[in-house]
Parts: sequence; structure tokens; C-alpha cells
Amino acid sequence: MLGFIILITLLIGLVDAFYTYVVRITFRISLLIHDVNEDVVKELTSIPTLLMISCLHNDKMYFYIVGQKHMFVKIAEFINTLIV
Repeated sequence: MLGFIILITLLIGLVDAFYTYVVRITFRISLLIHDVNEDVVKELTSIPTLLMISCLHNDKMYFYIVGQKHMFVKIAEFINTLIV
């Protein structure tokens, strides 16, 4: 539940939309971010379970992160420190 609270606070920052799917063993996070600068992208690419980054036509970026459930809170906290 803590991870969901952390991700809700992301809406205050640069995040336009996010989707989180947590099951028994794994999780998936999708982020749509606007006004992305090079430093944020560099830090997000340091997440080892980042699967995809897409540059969209409207100056937004889409990030897709997966992982095992025990990593969810730490990754969500890391994203929160970058964007808020």
C-alpha cells in the first residue's frame, strides 16, 4: 500500500499519467512524463528493470518498468525523489 501512496504523490511533479499493476510476485509501472530533461532520463535509466523508453511526438516520454514485488517500494521511492 505504501508504494501506491508514493506513486500518487508523483502526480504533483512531471508525471502526466501512471499505471501500476502489482500481482503476487511481480509488478509493472508505466509512466508518461512531460518536460523531461536529460538528468531525469539518465537517472531513470539506472533502474536495472527498466524495459523501455519511448520518445513521443508531443515532447513526452513513456517509461516501462517491471520487477519483483519486493523491489516495488524502493523503485517507487527512487522515482519519487527524481520527479517531485
